[in-house]
Amino acid sequence: MKNHAAPKNCKRGSRQRRLILDTVRSGALGHPTAAEVYDAVRGKMPNISLGTVYRNLGSLASDGEISRLDLGDLSRFDCDTSEHSHFACKKCGAIFDVRICPSARRGLLSSLRGGFSADSASVLFSGYCPKCSKKLQPNTKENRL
Repeated sequence: MKNHAAPKNCKRGSRQRRLILDTVRSGALGHPTAAEVYDAVRGKMPNISLGTVYRNLGSLASDGEISRLDLGDLSRFDCDTSEHSHFACKKCGAIFDVRICPSARRGLLSSLRGGFSADSASVLFSGYCPKCSKKLQPNTKENRL
């Protein structure tokens, strides 16, 4: 029998919330949007609404069960809640987890001026992933930036 116990720090242990959490945590969708999670969970729960998915994703992120990546007009969600950074490919749109070495992270946090005291940082790199970099022509404007 499957365990449908509420996640740690969960206010409600609804089946919808559990399915949404399990879908994001599976990692199969990478860093999905709410619409991508909705499409994935509808296969198992056809009557779920997009609003329910949005509300549960927001609640799960607020509770620290998943992470929210705000990328301008679009939010994506991440099953990895540890402190790490991301890389967004400008060509294919893929989002990748990237790790910054501890000494560089400490340097970044300690470099703030003006009385700020940071204990964490969320860094988003953008450019071209290895696959898209190979496809770029050497003389294109994009490649010279």
